[in-house]
Amino acid sequence: FSNERTFLEWMHFATILASLGVALMHGVPTPESVPIGRFLVVTAVVLALRSLHTFHWRADALDGKEIIDYHDRLGPPAIIVALLVALGWSVAHAMHWVPVPASALRPLGR
Repeated sequence: FSNERTFLEWMHFATILASLGVALMHGVPTPESVPIGRFLVVTAVVLALRSLHTFHWRADALDGKEIIDYHDRLGPPAIIVALLVALGWSVAHAMHWVPVPASALRPLGR
């Protein structure tokens, strides 16, 4: 059962990423956020395909009662790198395109 639960958790995470990507592509009025949304959607699709592959690989190994290392050494680091790229891209976009109002630069209490 743990193989199925792990697969469902990865699919849940891929769904969240895809939802964020679609929201960025269609919910934000600036066209500069569309590439970030596309990146998140593509990352979600790759994550879903990778989790499906890993699920079948583990299921086949469990069915054959093979003694192997069942840990996924590529998936978690890859998704962390993808999230850091998307976050960095988003922060760089926000810092470049969102002007800071002059009232925000004044010290408090003046």
